[in-house]
Amino acid sequence: MKSSAIKYVIFIFIIFLFIFDKVFAESSNFIFVVDEKNNPLYGYTVLETHREDIFLGKVEPLKKWIILSKSELYISKNGFLYPVKNSIIIDKAKGVVFFIIDLTNRKSESFSLDINKIDKDIKFISDNKRKFLSKIDIIFPLADKERESLPIDLKEMDLLVMANHYEKKGQIQKAIAIYEEIMKSDSSSLEIISKIASLYYKSGNFLKAKEFLQKLPKTDESIKKLIGILIIEKNFDEALKILKDINFKDKKYAHYLRGIIHYLTGNKNEAYNEVLELSKIDKELSESLRDLLR
Repeated sequence: MKSSAIKYVIFIFIIFLFIFDKVFAESSNFIFVVDEKNNPLYGYTVLETHREDIFLGKVEPLKKWIILSKSELYISKNGFLYPVKNSIIIDKAKGVVFFIIDLTNRKSESFSLDINKIDKDIKFISDNKRKFLSKIDIIFPLADKERESLPIDLKEMDLLVMANHYEKKGQIQKAIAIYEEIMKSDSSSLEIISKIASLYYKSGNFLKAKEFLQKLPKTDESIKKLIGILIIEKNFDEALKILKDINFKDKKYAHYLRGIIHYLTGNKNEAYNEVLELSKIDKELSESLRDLLR
């Protein structure tokens, strides 16, 4: 393959990295109905809001939880499960709910996320997300008012609250500095490591992002980011080795990324085989890969 073509594909892929999370956004956060043994019975996609403890979703998981004895509701976020402590139906006709989680009572995910068993149909909620989000400030006015009045002073504010503040304001480097300060006293916190990795990734510092991603459990989200970085580094052998792992090899993002790697290494037949396999599970993403390889 000509070097100019390789440079073009890598250039396009770097741009793609910055919208990568949106392409696979449906696999970011889920709500699960689990039994007394923490086995998932039903899974549904939920959307994040500007409140870290509030998620937007459908009423179905709430209905399942009500009719199933000894079941609980948990939201999966960044490799952890958070119990749902409250829920508020905000649109009865369309079945739209705010799920409020307990951030202080998390636990590690005890099961693999099987996307095929998750209801991902949230088009109505996505299309009307802005309208629903506006209701948060009405339903929780005191919480928002108190949060806005917090002084931005290290001596008066909890480090984690301050880091979250800078992160939401888009001041990534300040947020990273504080999260790394927190790590000095809690170096094994997977949540903090994940935060730092994600922020370095968003800032384009892929070398540092890789350093922290390699400290995390191999989840779909961490693998997608790590493979993207390995492609940028042209470490194709290591990327393919990870993507051939039995836990990831049949995921749609694995087909997508393998297609790119095969194309960059001159294996066009293998690349278009991945396009074909991907078309069986996601035609839109398959077309996106085909367009990138042309």
